[in-house]
Amino acid sequence: MILMVLLAAGLTNVFGRMVGNQLQGFALFGSMAILSLAGVLAIYAAEADGNSNFGPHIDQTASEMQAGGNMEGKEVRFGIANSALFAGLTTDASCGAVNAMHDSLTPLGGAVTMFNIQLGEIIWGGVGSGLYGMLLFAIVAMFIAGLMVGEHRNISARNWKCGRSR
Repeated sequence: MILMVLLAAGLTNVFGRMVGNQLQGFALFGSMAILSLAGVLAIYAAEADGNSNFGPHIDQTASEMQAGGNMEGKEVRFGIANSALFAGLTTDASCGAVNAMHDSLTPLGGAVTMFNIQLGEIIWGGVGSGLYGMLLFAIVAMFIAGLMVGEHRNISARNWKCGRSR
């Protein structure tokens, strides 16, 4: 799992060195790490609570005989924590490997994996799609922010020319 994200995480440092400002690379790494960590924690929280669709006659509490939570679709040797970590990282990195069935996750856990896939796997990006996808989001965000600042100035200038004050 470490090797899945190691190359993509290292490319943020390379980007910072190429543009001559390593803080930009650290900012990209930080945003990727925050999105990845939030997704993994959300999947784990959803899976550890168990499946609420099961009735009270199905025991989902942890004991010495069974693992607790939603173990449907997961291997017992991995458990919920490793399955949640792998499901989050594999959909972040678009590598396609699984150790737990994503359709067996609870609705919130499945929604996080689908959100990662629908983002275009930009969080860590496997097949060469992570860094440029994240840079594209950053460029679009800066463009929209620039439009909003420009519109604010234009409104103020129109109000000033018309003799209206705030």
